[in-house]
Amino acid sequence: MHPDTEGALRKIRELTETEKNVFIGIIGNGKMGTSIMEELFEKEFAVILYCRNKREESQQHIEKILKRKQKRNLITEEEYLQKCQKFQVTSELEDLEKCNLIIESITEELKAKQDMFHALGQIVSKECIFATNTSSIPLNKIFQNVENKERCMGMHFFYPVKISNTVEINVLEETGSKEYQLVKEVVSQLGKTSVTFHQPDHMYLNNVISVISTQSYALVKQYNIHPLRFNQDVLEPIMLCGAFDIVDSVGIPIIKESLFHFMDERHKQLYEPFYKVCSQMEQEGYLGKGSEKSFYDYFTEHCNMSKMEIDKADSNLYQDAVLAVCINDLVGVLEEIKDEEAETFLRAVKDVLGFSKDVKEFYKELGYETIKRILGEFDKVSPANSYKIKTKEAFMRYLGEDTGRRKE
Repeated sequence: MHPDTEGALRKIRELTETEKNVFIGIIGNGKMGTSIMEELFEKEFAVILYCRNKREESQQHIEKILKRKQKRNLITEEEYLQKCQKFQVTSELEDLEKCNLIIESITEELKAKQDMFHALGQIVSKECIFATNTSSIPLNKIFQNVENKERCMGMHFFYPVKISNTVEINVLEETGSKEYQLVKEVVSQLGKTSVTFHQPDHMYLNNVISVISTQSYALVKQYNIHPLRFNQDVLEPIMLCGAFDIVDSVGIPIIKESLFHFMDERHKQLYEPFYKVCSQMEQEGYLGKGSEKSFYDYFTEHCNMSKMEIDKADSNLYQDAVLAVCINDLVGVLEEIKDEEAETFLRAVKDVLGFSKDVKEFYKELGYETIKRILGEFDKVSPANSYKIKTKEAFMRYLGEDTGRRKE
């Protein structure tokens, strides 16, 4: 056994016996940072939450959660007091000095993240693991000025954290095995499943949403359908929250940055049109749900999308089109990851996207020949690498036999 791996396993055994040996810092008290802290805190980890503003408000929020559990007899008075000793909220970065692991969850701005890790590097030990919860910024840019890059990686939780069973671990080429194993075990201690991605497939679970939303945009534009209707009639029947609702909820600036950063050779032609319209939205102040102008408002006010009703037959055709592009893209990623991680990856896709069926079930119903036909038709109209179908052998290897139950 490699010395690094043996050391990591020893750390893991110690962690399993008593979480007090792992002191975790959370940077940022937004909805993600607070939710991550609550999950760690629930599992008895010692946690310190750093926030520049609203420190007392964050402190009171956690105390309120504990008090509510005590009143419901979910914890005893003694457990309440013990738990109160296991968390701290601070506005002083120096208080994170003794942390073993720091999870950053601040605004999705590159410079803000770079500055934060630079400041942390002056305070914590060189062994302290740095993890970022980013969903849209390349890790090599975030950590480019950090020393000891073997301690750096992405640790991407999905919202709502309490419900999602998946945490995406995105590793750099320099990420050390012992650091990776420790983070993976922390995820396991939370009762969640980790799925690991290497470059260039970092944050791929977010990219799946990008694939679905960009292909959906191509369809609404081609067939003159309002995105709200498309989301309700086409996307919601196959996924818990339609992709356009996700775009609206996450916010146009973050979606735009994600499309820009991950517009690789495989996705460039597919992503570019939606990226351009997102850029236009941002310039005009259509920032998404929670702002004065939503994603849907833009199309209502700017586009003459007259088709507000979609019949069942058309809805099925559009669903097939979205699924064909999505499944083909998933097979491309499956070819890049380890075979033993394939099933974990497919379960993570279903969990994060809230698919109504397993990916394999969608494939069995649709069938390879139907997917090939759909992609071929799209490629004739708008040539794109995303429409180049993977081999049937690759589909069979990862998704099994298809039954082609849907009629052509």
